[in-house]
Amino acid sequence: MSTRNILRLVIAVASICITTIGVSQSREHFNSSDRTHGGIVILDVAGRAAPNSPPSPDAQTVNVTVAPGGSLTFSPSTVNINAGDVVKWTWAVGGHSVTSGGCCTTDNKFCSPSDTNCGTCVTSTSGTVYQHTFNQSGTYSYYCCVHGSFGMVGTVNVAAPFVNITSVVHNGSGFVISGLAIPNATVTIQASPDLVTQFGTIGQATANNSGVFQFTDPSATSLTVRFYHVTYP
Repeated sequence: MSTRNILRLVIAVASICITTIGVSQSREHFNSSDRTHGGIVILDVAGRAAPNSPPSPDAQTVNVTVAPGGSLTFSPSTVNINAGDVVKWTWAVGGHSVTSGGCCTTDNKFCSPSDTNCGTCVTSTSGTVYQHTFNQSGTYSYYCCVHGSFGMVGTVNVAAPFVNITSVVHNGSGFVISGLAIPNATVTIQASPDLVTQFGTIGQATANNSGVFQFTDPSATSLTVRFYHVTYP
């Protein structure tokens, strides 16, 4: 699976300048952009440049084989994805299940074949395909309800989801913050006047089917300095 750029952005807004700082998934490296829109310049603190187009919020699918070659394994047994991605399991041999939880007690978060009645051990036949979308970050363990005690277990590591501020524009009613996120996801907008004062939540926005979200901060005038921080709840 290719690694997508995962950003959580802080944007400082004044009447003529926007400074953007992008924090990578590890929160140890800076990403950047350098864009000019009608006198508004977007730079990172080091002055480094990045592509103008934002990363795509489209979900990716990761494939896992159930019992390849008749083995009591999932292959790969561990997958690393981003929130909003899909894991698709395909049965090479029948008589197995995908059941979420630590072996061998389900936590009812997901299970083959249809994410229902996870407490019941339901196995599937060769050629079965089951998939699940992981919308929340975290570590998800799963097992085969028949062979979990024999080591047939797997793990899905879900990284914090993609979010990106694409523009901040004053429209006379306040600063309009636009961005991209996982389609239909809710994001939280926070603001600080100086980066020293703790960020405070000023509202939430929900992305549309294309992943586009928009929020207006009515308390900000065209001469107001604001640092905006957009995250998932």
